[in-house]
Amino acid sequence: MISFVRIPAQHAPIGGALTYGVETDAAAICIRARRAAPEDAGAEGAPQPGALLGAKRFAGAGRVACDVAPFLRAAVRFVPTTGGTGFRPADDRLVAVAVEAFAIGTGASDAASREDDGDAAPGTATAGGQQAGRIPSSGGPEAEPAATAAVRRFLPCAAAVAAPALMTSMPRERLIAPGESDELTLLADAPLVVTLTAVRAGGGREVRTYRSAAAGLQLFRFDTRDFPGAERATVDAGPCGTVSYALLPAPEGAQRLAWRTAEGSVEHYTFPIVRTRRVRVDRERVRGPEGIRSAAVRAERRTTVESAYEASAMLGALAGLLAAPQAWAAEPEGYRPVDIVTEEAVVHRHGTLSSFEATFRSTAETPQPWN
Repeated sequence: MISFVRIPAQHAPIGGALTYGVETDAAAICIRARRAAPEDAGAEGAPQPGALLGAKRFAGAGRVACDVAPFLRAAVRFVPTTGGTGFRPADDRLVAVAVEAFAIGTGASDAASREDDGDAAPGTATAGGQQAGRIPSSGGPEAEPAATAAVRRFLPCAAAVAAPALMTSMPRERLIAPGESDELTLLADAPLVVTLTAVRAGGGREVRTYRSAAAGLQLFRFDTRDFPGAERATVDAGPCGTVSYALLPAPEGAQRLAWRTAEGSVEHYTFPIVRTRRVRVDRERVRGPEGIRSAAVRAERRTTVESAYEASAMLGALAGLLAAPQAWAAEPEGYRPVDIVTEEAVVHRHGTLSSFEATFRSTAETPQPWN
């Protein structure tokens, strides 16, 4: 007999433990975490339903605890939203998981633990103090699981969030330039109504209402191009709160960056100063009869940007850029992935105003024709 006696809560954070408890009288079991099929699984770019995220084998009957969070963290990759103002799908921000338990040692159930040995996930110490074996990840015959836990959708953030909430690291009063966009990450326990109010020069006012289709994680995109001439804008997300924007032209040559945060959101900030642009070259040299020559040359461009003098709340939010697992440069043609190379920055200096400085490079290598 195998049964789940503990499963994590809906919308639990993948930054903590996501422990499934299983009781069994089998000599050994295999626990596998698979993606559950999202409602729009057929949409382009949506996760493939049923894809294996990870598996572990446990030896010894009794109660087994399996933390699936390490499987899921590597599976989350964000893409910033694009397009006009309104709600956007949040499928890439959630991991929908179905966890299965199989008895090992007899018949078809044992086949589930002997799938393609070429791509195995290592186990860990398990119930009874024994070492878990290596469990294959895909391919081979499918067996019926002895038990399946209810599907859970987990949030890609560090700490638990209670709905309704605005998931953000940034202050709720922000600057944005005409032509730029921002993204808000909302967690709601019911479908949301967002009211966007834009105020133009001379007192003209435009109010638009947007409705989400369902509860849960919501992404709302604000594109200033939909409100030409606006000087101020307010996004009222009801129980999730309000974000206010002042629209001011960005300095010439300013650089807007976006990054993934520990709060589970994608934040944006326009750095008004591009301090430096540098080219760095790494050469591999060989010595031959004709002397020393370059065998391979790799070049990369690094850009250093500096913020305006900001309050401590904003500087603290910008500091999250250094630890972000993903970052992008926002450009007219779209978002370009970048790598943040700065490892340390000053966000407070006693007695003086402070700014934030960071250096980034492209994640793509430029091939050299002579390599």
